Amino acid sequence: MSTVTRCLILLILVLAVGLLPLAPVQPALSQATPSLGFIPDRLSLDAGATGVVDLQAQGVSDLASFEVDLTFDPTIVAVERVERMIGTAVQPSPNRTWTSLPTGSGTGYLQLGPGRITFGGFSYGGDNPPGVTGDVTLTRLTVRGVRPGQSSLTLTRALLTDTQAQPTTPTVGAGIVVIGGGGSSYSLFLPYIIAAQPSRLP
Repeated sequence: MSTVTRCLILLILVLAVGLLPLAPVQPALSQATPSLGFIPDRLSLDAGATGVVDLQAQGVSDLASFEVDLTFDPTIVAVERVERMIGTAVQPSPNRTWTSLPTGSGTGYLQLGPGRITFGGFSYGGDNPPGVTGDVTLTRLTVRGVRPGQSSLTLTRALLTDTQAQPTTPTVGAGIVVIGGGGSSYSLFLPYIIAAQPSRLP
C-alpha cells in the first residue's frame, strides 16, 4: 500500500470520526447551599409579653452539628431561652444523640455581649450513622418585649457541619420582632368650668 493510499484512508477515518454525533456532556451536579431562617420571620409582641421564634435550616444534607451567633437590640427585645429542637421528639434525629452547646447553660446560650449570644448543638452515634437531611428545626427561641420598638434578629455567624466534619456556611435570613405598647390605653378627660359672667341690667 502506497503512502498516498495510507494518507487517504487516515483522512477518511478522521472525517468519519468527526461526523459522529457527540454524546451530550452531563453537567456537574452542584449541591444547593442550605439556608437558615426564622419562623415566623416577623413576630409582634406587647411590651412585657413573651413569644417564640423557631430557627429552621432548609436543604441540609447529613447534618451533624451547627453553631450560630445572633445579634439583636437588647433595649427592645430580650432572649430569655434557647431550646434545641433537633434530636428531640419535635425534630427527631434517628440513630444520633444530640447535645446542646454551650453545655450546662441554664438559658441554652452563651452571652457574648449586650444583644449578642451564641448557641448550637452537635451529635454523635455508634459507627457514625448518617446525619439529618432536608428541612429541620434547629432551635426555639423564647423572646420578651422590653419596650416599644422594632429589633432585627441577625445571624452574624452560621456554620453547619456534616458527619465527616466538613463545614458548610449557609445563607441566612433575618427576623424581625416588633414590640407594641402593651396594656390598655386610657384617655383622660378633664372637665372644665366656664364661669358665668353676671348679666348687667340696663
